[in-house]
Amino acid sequence: MSNPGEIAISASEVLLIVQRHLLENNEENLEVISHELKPFSATTQGFLSNHRYLCIVLKQKVKDRVIGHQLKFFAKLAPVHSAAFLKYVDDLNVFEKESNNYHWLIPRLENINIGTVFAPKCYLARNDILIFEDLTDSQYRLGNSVGGILDYEHLKLALRTLACMHSASIVLESRTGKSIEEQYPKCTQENCYPEDPNRLRHTFYQLGVETLSAFIPLMPEYMDSPDICKITDRFNELMQKIFSFVRTSTKYRNVFCHGDVYANNLMFRYEESSDQGSVPIDCKLIDYQFSRYAPPALDALCALCNSTTRLFRQNNLNSLLDDYYAVLGSFLANHNINIEDEFPREEFEETAEYFKLAALMESCFFSHISLLPEEIANGICNNSDNFQLFFSDDRISMCVKAFENDSNYRERIRDTLSDIIDNYILNEN
Repeated sequence: MSNPGEIAISASEVLLIVQRHLLENNEENLEVISHELKPFSATTQGFLSNHRYLCIVLKQKVKDRVIGHQLKFFAKLAPVHSAAFLKYVDDLNVFEKESNNYHWLIPRLENINIGTVFAPKCYLARNDILIFEDLTDSQYRLGNSVGGILDYEHLKLALRTLACMHSASIVLESRTGKSIEEQYPKCTQENCYPEDPNRLRHTFYQLGVETLSAFIPLMPEYMDSPDICKITDRFNELMQKIFSFVRTSTKYRNVFCHGDVYANNLMFRYEESSDQGSVPIDCKLIDYQFSRYAPPALDALCALCNSTTRLFRQNNLNSLLDDYYAVLGSFLANHNINIEDEFPREEFEETAEYFKLAALMESCFFSHISLLPEEIANGICNNSDNFQLFFSDDRISMCVKAFENDSNYRERIRDTLSDIIDNYILNEN
């Protein structure tokens, strides 16, 4: 990966991007006049990367005419402005993993379910920068969510997109006789929850658990409990199970999993309805930096737990999972594969129950970072010293302050924490 400084794209790479986008094989028909990486937004858009627009001005010769183009692409850059941040991102290996996914695995999976596309087009994949189609040009945008919450129709589409990707994984293995993990180990090695205590990410996770534990005595439903210390101690123990949850299963069917399904990694296209307003009609998954090889229910449940409330899950989780399984079966049937042969309903229901806790744990961990108030998040991502503080015990005081003062942050985390405590600690058998 690049050293701290500026990330640049060469003229030959710009030409290659243009050729791939315009499907122009003859580079002599193209004249790139200028290209520039422009700021994407003043606010924090990604915790592990910097976002830019790649703007290209060019001329294209088409038969007897010359056509002018002004093209815009979405660029995802490693955070080379900060040595501390870059060290953390290097430890995570997110850019190399996502680059490998777009180089090798995703194109192969998308060739299986013809007519369906679950990821944005990638025109350049390096270990320090990725260039994608700008999905907003095709009318895609983040879901109409408040505080990262998605409604039933958005989640139904998100799960169908997951089913498309998961089914392609099963079909590919059926055709090749080899697991995805065997064929693409660099795309599936666990990097979100590494078990090695020497990894920075492992330390980062443990500090997150300490931070979440500090919220529990502040919650009205537990603050006066004589067992508050036992509750927090048991919560700390329970959160260590995440490392075993995300391992490739030796018992259940595994597939290529996205590993980071929440509202900010889902983009939707809408159509206008006279009586319903904007109705979501398609969904794409972005950010393949935490992909893994694991049972599909883990992905599906994380999608549901990361973007919903406890009450919503009580009322809708089973019906959404039913729809996911039906769509998965439909995709497989198109390839003459009976879902009961590859992933029986009984196994699906067993894994859905098993991974529910894992999804709630991930939701807690991700939320204490992703839901931070904007001013705090911007300060962490844009300042190396602040990021270092966030990697220390100061994170606890920073997040406790947010928990006490920001109602959305507090209620979202409290909602998921109480789901874990009430169902897996207080009602523990």
